[in-house]
Amino acid sequence: MERINLYDTELDIIDKLAEGNPGAMKVLLLTFKSAETIDPDNIMGQYGPALLLDSYSIYGSDIWVLYKDVCNEDLVLFIGLLRATQLGLVSRFQFIFALEDQLPIDHPEQLLESVRKVLPDFGKVTA
Repeated sequence: MERINLYDTELDIIDKLAEGNPGAMKVLLLTFKSAETIDPDNIMGQYGPALLLDSYSIYGSDIWVLYKDVCNEDLVLFIGLLRATQLGLVSRFQFIFALEDQLPIDHPEQLLESVRKVLPDFGKVTA
């Protein structure tokens, strides 16, 4: 069951998803700041990554592990993997297993390129 509701502020969402984990708080703050620039096609804007994390039941330290270990602290890759899952390029279960170190996501950079084939503006920096 999702934790986020329509009345939540950004701080409420960070509090609910991070579960007090400082690394997760950092990642969520970064995504709120940069998500619209990284993924301009996301209809949910800066809320898109948080909503996906919530719908996949990824909370607390798992957010930090995803960002730090799976995505090597690359925010574009982090948001890209969430989008790849949403677009069906990687299964939700593969994604969750990668968090548990049971089945790593092979070549996450290739998944990012697959996202860019569907969403050509993904990850482009505009001046």
